[in-house]
Amino acid sequence: AAAGAADGKCVIRTFDVCVARANKIAFFKENIASGSKIHVTLGYTTVLAEVTFFTPPPPPVETEAGEEEAPGHFDLNSEFMFLPELEAESLSMDVEDRQSQIVYVLMVFDKPVTCPANTAYIASRLDLDVHTKQCRLAFHGSLVHLPQLDAKLEHTGTQSKRNATQHQAYLKQIKVYKVKSKQGKVERVEKGNTNVCIASGFFKKDSDITRFLGLKVFPTQPTTTKAAARRPEGTLVSTFGKSGKVKVEFDIPQPVNT
Repeated sequence: AAAGAADGKCVIRTFDVCVARANKIAFFKENIASGSKIHVTLGYTTVLAEVTFFTPPPPPVETEAGEEEAPGHFDLNSEFMFLPELEAESLSMDVEDRQSQIVYVLMVFDKPVTCPANTAYIASRLDLDVHTKQCRLAFHGSLVHLPQLDAKLEHTGTQSKRNATQHQAYLKQIKVYKVKSKQGKVERVEKGNTNVCIASGFFKKDSDITRFLGLKVFPTQPTTTKAAARRPEGTLVSTFGKSGKVKVEFDIPQPVNT
């Protein structure tokens, strides 16, 4: 379900989780960690929300400007890269640099809120001392995606809690991944095929590397060969022996002293 109505009419929704654009307020000097709680004001309500930040992955080098998505477009079928925190911006940055990275935030509210589906919001650190000279307004934006159904509460005696099944179903739709990496070293370059290297340090002895086959491998230092006008890209193709070594095939020949 999109945040707004296709015909431009105002749609009032009740929800306890949503996705929104997150624009950092430059005067706020602290980083905001994913998993932390912050006060969010939207509609006529201020409520605590747990925030998780994420961003679209960098586009391929070959991607042309005309193929990029329109700014602010949120596609639930896309994959997004997890951000451990929303970093503080420098006031010396120009406007273009500040707007270059699209950041989304998943906000899980402590209780359901009711407001227009495409409303704007402000996130604030109202827990900071009111006498401090620091700006307490942290980031702002507009809602870009809501659950298809309005939030439902499960009532147990005198207490109410969110519908766990409905809540988890929405969270599972948002595909956010964390970037992980391993470091190893090149043992040697094969004599008959300089595109292939034998590497160690990625895995322990007798490790099952089946789920890692096909993953990309990049050298930490660029090759000095004249043929390399770009950064070499390798693929983990197989194991090599039983000591944890692997065979990596690069897209361009590697120098023997790699």
